[in-house]
Amino acid sequence: MAESAKYVIIGASTASISAVEAIRKVDRQGSLVVISKEEHHPYTPMILPYVLDGTLGEEELGLRELREEDFFERNAVRMLRRKEVREVRPVEKSLVFKDSGRMGYEKLLIATGAQPIIPNIPGIDLPEICVLRTLEDAVKIKKFSEQKKTAAVIGAGLIAMHVAEILSKKGVRVTVVEKMPHIVPQSFDAPSAAMMRKVFEDNGIVIHTGVTATRFVKKGSAIQVGLDSGTEVEVDFVLLAVGVRPAIGLVNGSGIFCNRGIVSNERMQTNIPDIYTAGDISEAKDFFSDGKIISPIQPDAVEQGLIAGFNMTGKEERYAGGISMNIFRFFGNNAFSIGLYNNLFHDEEIITHSSAERIFYRKIVISDDRLSGAIFMNDDVDPGIVRNLIRNRTNLGDMKPELISKGANFETWYKWLMEEEIHKRV
Repeated sequence: MAESAKYVIIGASTASISAVEAIRKVDRQGSLVVISKEEHHPYTPMILPYVLDGTLGEEELGLRELREEDFFERNAVRMLRRKEVREVRPVEKSLVFKDSGRMGYEKLLIATGAQPIIPNIPGIDLPEICVLRTLEDAVKIKKFSEQKKTAAVIGAGLIAMHVAEILSKKGVRVTVVEKMPHIVPQSFDAPSAAMMRKVFEDNGIVIHTGVTATRFVKKGSAIQVGLDSGTEVEVDFVLLAVGVRPAIGLVNGSGIFCNRGIVSNERMQTNIPDIYTAGDISEAKDFFSDGKIISPIQPDAVEQGLIAGFNMTGKEERYAGGISMNIFRFFGNNAFSIGLYNNLFHDEEIITHSSAERIFYRKIVISDDRLSGAIFMNDDVDPGIVRNLIRNRTNLGDMKPELISKGANFETWYKWLMEEEIHKRV
């Protein structure tokens, strides 16, 4: 007879730990098992660049809640490390491990996150080509950065550009290659990205946009990166950062419905009633539409994990939907984007103010008298409150004309909105 538990969670990052906390707020007695394929304390991949730059040591990786050594003991959690689930069998309500053995469950949460996209490019398997998703990846890149002088970063998302900055500050000459027309294309619009690009280039980083890497060739001790523009870049090592995709391989053939990720309803429940999903692997409700999106950001992982955990215990909670949010600090500057700021529906009101000289950018998007999106660069705003204003669908009321007028005092408007938010909650 296989071992069994009332609650089983596959994966051990942000969404999983949130689910543990939610379950234990309702059910202190039910047996609870968390399965991790790693041996390390649970962590989020988002902090791995800080291992690379030396800000965090390996022992400091753990999620905030887990820095208390007795977290699992206090919450009566059995943690299975170095265990990878090969197959989920919903009919039997069991899991099959990759090495050997099985485990039964009453309620299951799948929160295995995402995995790096590895494009089919000749030479992609050379040992000098790295990804950044695990602690081992970060340690490998850190060693390269201490031993080698040049690097190519393939992809220009937030993590890729963060690593490019770190490598540059460590004395590595960096070239960035991005297939889209501008850097950070999933997180910021073209005007704000152009300002960011200038900062990176002023700090010695070479950037190619609108081009794709087509081959990697070993040339002595170096790697020759061929681009479809005809340019060749010779470097000592490569960071491949073209994106991630939900790690859904373990549910193939299980009957659990997937599109790009595991599809869930507003209770974070899959098409199989006792199986839930949360975090980067899940395709859940979009806040702004009737559709479903993958929302690979920390606040949504926390919320999805809580919603899933509560519903696993029978306490009904509903997920309001994912809202994109990105915070990016680079070379002493800071930028923040949220909600709808690109690919708009043509009936929004858009207010922008910018200054290339002082690297300042502000874009505010209003739909039906409500804030629906924004970008702020080197602007004094609180991301958490802006997110709440969007999520609570706060009406801009009498302050809207001032906001729209040229040279509007944004600080006054923002203070008024915060006061309105506090008033609603008192």
